[in-house]
Amino acid sequence: MPQTFHTTIIAAIGALTLLLAACTSSDDSATPEESTTTTVAATTAEPTTTSAEETDAEDEASPATFDPDAMPLTVEFELLENGVYLVDTLGTPFSFEVSDSLFVQPNSDALFVISSPNSRGPDDRDLVFSRVSDLSDPTQPAAAVEDQEAWPASDIEGWLDALVDDVVISDRTETTVGGRSAVQFDMQLSDDAQCGGDDDSCVAFVTNRLVNGHPLERGALYRTWWIDEGDESPIAIIAAVDNDSQLDWFDTAESVLGSLNFGDTSPNPIPAEGDLWTLGFSSEVPAGPVEVPILGGLRFELPEDEFIFQSASEGVIVVEFGDDQPANSEFQFIIGNQSGDPIVTAQDAIDELAAAGAEVIELESTTVAGFPTRVVDISGSESNSRPIFTRFEQDPFGWGFPMAGRLWFIDSDRGLLMATAEAFTPDAPLEDVIAQTTSIVSTLEFIELS
Repeated sequence: MPQTFHTTIIAAIGALTLLLAACTSSDDSATPEESTTTTVAATTAEPTTTSAEETDAEDEASPATFDPDAMPLTVEFELLENGVYLVDTLGTPFSFEVSDSLFVQPNSDALFVISSPNSRGPDDRDLVFSRVSDLSDPTQPAAAVEDQEAWPASDIEGWLDALVDDVVISDRTETTVGGRSAVQFDMQLSDDAQCGGDDDSCVAFVTNRLVNGHPLERGALYRTWWIDEGDESPIAIIAAVDNDSQLDWFDTAESVLGSLNFGDTSPNPIPAEGDLWTLGFSSEVPAGPVEVPILGGLRFELPEDEFIFQSASEGVIVVEFGDDQPANSEFQFIIGNQSGDPIVTAQDAIDELAAAGAEVIELESTTVAGFPTRVVDISGSESNSRPIFTRFEQDPFGWGFPMAGRLWFIDSDRGLLMATAEAFTPDAPLEDVIAQTTSIVSTLEFIELS
């Protein structure tokens, strides 16, 4: 039976995103939103004096070498200072040098993205590094997901040969990147290309077991380096610009890759088999008992099949409600407010909500998983997304209250767990998502998962 190919990249849920963060306003001179708080600095070597002849000779004779002692790059959504960094997000590690201002975007789940500091979103001067489990169906990459048959990621040459004319391939060549054999090619959609039925993408390209992926959009230009990893999943490096005026970004990408070298080949961090949600990845989850490993380990009954987003680095579990509905259920431990003041009790949290401008109506208290629980309904401004609660020190996102919702503050022995039913627009199905969250909360257990 053919494997169904899904084109969706995990989209922003509530205040979180695994898509590229829009770094700036419409002003190209603006600085990234997140870079105002933290700039990551790599350790650089002390300068040495060399002659011009020595420098030229070294440039010609000394390719980049893997540096296992470079500064580990583990952050997301922060500006990078110049220096040499080590990335192991893809399983196979690599080091590279930053010599121009760059912004690190998503950096987890076998996906690493850097961009121009002035990038406004996906395909706007970004450079995506991803392990790949499957290619789209080359004969119908814009078809509905249920009609596509995945193409093996090990056969990029066959995929390119079989690709429909709607995707225009040019400058296809064999090359090397970081000491690995690679196929390089440029891609863009033809003027006649028809987008598929998925609102999140136009034409499918690659996926890594649906945890993340990369579509192709109208008007954008893509340069791809397909890295052969032998018996392991290949690595795709995709530079993108969304118009012809940004073509110098490809020069920046080439400069980054010229300084890059891979370490020893390692497996794809997203296993080829097994239930993704029990392994800590985001995934579609069938109704019934669910165990998730983050937040120390939780078990609950899921009333309907839903997509569950979970992020250990961001300390949050999000259960979507239906398809593309502006509502969801969330679970996260909270420790403080944006000023650094601790949030220890439910009353602390309720006071903070009121101080932030939320209308708070307290409901009858209850018990969840054996722990005392305060329950409140809240409402606020549709545009209010500024962070109120933090989940850990130096939390770059935090949690901001939605337009309307219901919150459970569970005073557990692990800390103050906040469960929320959230609606983000006036027409969101608030009562339905409250019912979903109430059902989950009523079956919630704190467990220990190995």
